[in-house]
Amino acid sequence: MAGGTFVTAGLPDDAAEALDLAATLAEEEPDHFVAVVTEVFRAIGAVEAGDRHGAAAHARRALAAADRFGNHHAPLVTLAHSVLGRTTDEPADGVAAALLGAEEAGTSPRNLFLGYAEACAGDVLCAAGEPGGPDHLAAARAIVDAAPDPGIVGTYLERAEARHRVAATPATAPELVEPLTDRETAVLRYLPSTLSQREIAGELYVSLNTVKTHASGLYRKLGVASRGQAVQRARELGLL
Repeated sequence: MAGGTFVTAGLPDDAAEALDLAATLAEEEPDHFVAVVTEVFRAIGAVEAGDRHGAAAHARRALAAADRFGNHHAPLVTLAHSVLGRTTDEPADGVAAALLGAEEAGTSPRNLFLGYAEACAGDVLCAAGEPGGPDHLAAARAIVDAAPDPGIVGTYLERAEARHRVAATPATAPELVEPLTDRETAVLRYLPSTLSQREIAGELYVSLNTVKTHASGLYRKLGVASRGQAVQRARELGLL
């Protein structure tokens, strides 16, 4: 989507024109997903421009439409949660939204979207004094450092690192704490999908608690704190 490319490249004027065109076309030839994603990118563009209220409004519209059309688990759509995490006035709500964005963005085929969600989570958690914030910023840094042109993701991450006095350290080669079990590996293979843990349990014919236990175990062994980080680390290790 051209509008999204312009947003992430930091070209607001080009982005606005492209997103307006996408919204018009989505209405003329109904395309619910494009309509939702257009609002997501408008939210990202607004928050990066300093328009917190406008960003929150676009993010809420995106999520409301996604719920209505049944695509609220799509990786791009979940970035609306990341934007809400940055724009809400209630710290606890912000933390919950930012963590949800990072968790579900792990299914994104584009690492930079995950990087943005991780940067948002790190920024929000650090601002709230919650543990784990620096870990999310480090996860975002690993993605940004590997990207040839990280655009606004890199710019935002640098601001967040400076704001919270988190040093940008070069990414180190990840290591597996200990080998994954066969059952943990089975769960891992579903993490890049849009399936919920309950749906993964159904696919594997096990209980939800069993999936949660295996997910917790593989997170520990991968040295991560979220589904998105697990997918990223597993890809770095060649496990996915």
